[in-house]
Amino acid sequence: PIKNSDFSWNVNMNWSMNRGTVSGFPEDLINFKHIAAWFGPEIRATNGEPYGNIVGFEYFRDTQDALENVPNMAQDFEAFGYTAEGNIYGTGKILTRNGVPMHNQWRGTRDLGIAAPLDWTGGIFNTINYKDFQLSFLVDFRSGGHVISTTQIYMLRWGMLQESAGTNPAGVPVRNDVDEGGGILFDGIDVETGQPNTIRTSTQDLYSGWNFPTETFTTPATNIKLRELSLAYQVPAGIVGKLGLSGARVALIGRNLWLIKNNLDGIDSETASMGPLNNGAGFETGSIPNTRSYGFNVTLDF
Repeated sequence: PIKNSDFSWNVNMNWSMNRGTVSGFPEDLINFKHIAAWFGPEIRATNGEPYGNIVGFEYFRDTQDALENVPNMAQDFEAFGYTAEGNIYGTGKILTRNGVPMHNQWRGTRDLGIAAPLDWTGGIFNTINYKDFQLSFLVDFRSGGHVISTTQIYMLRWGMLQESAGTNPAGVPVRNDVDEGGGILFDGIDVETGQPNTIRTSTQDLYSGWNFPTETFTTPATNIKLRELSLAYQVPAGIVGKLGLSGARVALIGRNLWLIKNNLDGIDSETASMGPLNNGAGFETGSIPNTRSYGFNVTLDF
């Protein structure tokens, strides 16, 4: 967009989106097909819906809508003797019972999002020239979609995430026994009182007991990254001519230098996958960190 005798700045942009729905399954035989599954959550191709539906387990929240629509919530209320009139308070927060969040882990799934980028993907490539120097950089964008991190599921269960360590508000290590003032106070609404939960739970019981359903680990896959950055210098003709060359250029190059925005803590959502299970897009399992690389390039023209 800018150019004069010594300076120029060029911008190239690309943008793409995918809009489509699954069709072709004979509805009298099957309505969806499993793409991938991992201990309950699934990625599905479903007739009439975008490819890559994520279905999984949910918390029971303090709303009438949740009571009516979250699988098995109404059944649990009936089994425990709870009612909409007496035990739904309208706060919208997660309900707890005896200090533990209520959920339908292993007992019913519902749509939680789409694995594929639902909105758009794009990139902006900038090239800035000033006399004999050239600075170029590429910023990539990925907007929409979701990913389930099974790495975080297991790290939390095994006590390897920071949430399972440290001290509680009373200054006591959370891994101490509850009788010693330890444990964690889950942020929720007591289903029996309608008041904030006041019952601490041991980290062992809370984290290893599958008390964090799929929705906890389903995050937006949106990310923005500095894909490539390079700084180059075109050696003046007067210098290269003395060396018997017609041209020379040197450049410093870096790739994957900065993950500007990423919702999956510690894991690049772009490369999240189930390894060799390529159809597992939408699941992240033991992803290897993306590689940051640096290089030095010399170009000689004879």
